[in-house]
Amino acid sequence: MEIRKIKKSEWEKLQAFNAAEYKADHILTNKVYYDWQFDAPWNSDKETYETLGMFDSKGNLIGTFGLFSTPHNHRGTMILGTQLCNLIVKKELRALGYGYLLLDKASTVNKITIDHTINDSAWPMFEKSGWQKENLKRWIHIIKPDNDLYSLSASAIKPIMKNGWHFDQVSQFGEEMDEFWNRAKKRYPITLERTAEYLNWRFAKNPLVKYLMFVVKGEEKIRGLVVARSESVKNEKGPLGVKVLRIIDLIVDEDAEGFACSRIAECARENNFDFVEYFSSGAFHDQGLEAAGFENGNKGIFARLPILFNPVSFKRTSGLISLTKSLF
Repeated sequence: MEIRKIKKSEWEKLQAFNAAEYKADHILTNKVYYDWQFDAPWNSDKETYETLGMFDSKGNLIGTFGLFSTPHNHRGTMILGTQLCNLIVKKELRALGYGYLLLDKASTVNKITIDHTINDSAWPMFEKSGWQKENLKRWIHIIKPDNDLYSLSASAIKPIMKNGWHFDQVSQFGEEMDEFWNRAKKRYPITLERTAEYLNWRFAKNPLVKYLMFVVKGEEKIRGLVVARSESVKNEKGPLGVKVLRIIDLIVDEDAEGFACSRIAECARENNFDFVEYFSSGAFHDQGLEAAGFENGNKGIFARLPILFNPVSFKRTSGLISLTKSLF
């Protein structure tokens, strides 16, 4: 058995494996997506994807771990970190320890390794391998109180204004974003580097997903970044007519928090969304979110809201966690 990076020349073998173990039209069978995701700009070997493959003695693919490298701010120093995505082993070979072997290999690619939003059922494997766990906090802002998904009271509308400040939608990022990030990173000691290069690759140039990208501008400079994605709620019969605005990234100066959160809620209201949600780690933006009328989605009646929308599943209303392993 061998574990190594999968060569780009092995795409047909990889595509067939993913079609068999996931489904024929799964996103991991789409070469445009795969090339973008797993041959990111920070891949040092352009002959291979960063994805790890497990091969048997005959060269057959029996397991994969999709991953990619991205720049991270680690207490003021830029390092490469590993983002983990999709781990799968052939159905007939599962529960034999092959997943542990792939995870162990993936954990040594860079000095810090991160896996976001895994479910509780996957946690034991990571725990036994020495990973650190953090439960993600869900924030909810209800705009429409009644629809085919829920019946809840609308969240309070709390506009926060700042003279001369703007909340502008953009299509790409440039030097001004790098200037903002060089200031803002001091607030976020261990996180992804939000450089223009990273943001353009991750959001502006995503081949399959259209993101809504905004910058907060005040005092003639960028004071914050908000990236969101529109999702439609569907069940097995089709769309329910419910639109969710899911905040994907939120990086702001402390005095811009409330303004940024208020404006994204207002943007959702103006564009006929039913509610806004945001999963966060840490407590960096709690005050700004609360000031803008967001509510703790992990408690009370909000905790019954599903977290999977396509298709919607009420079996998963919690359990999102973020995992980190460091070699420092």
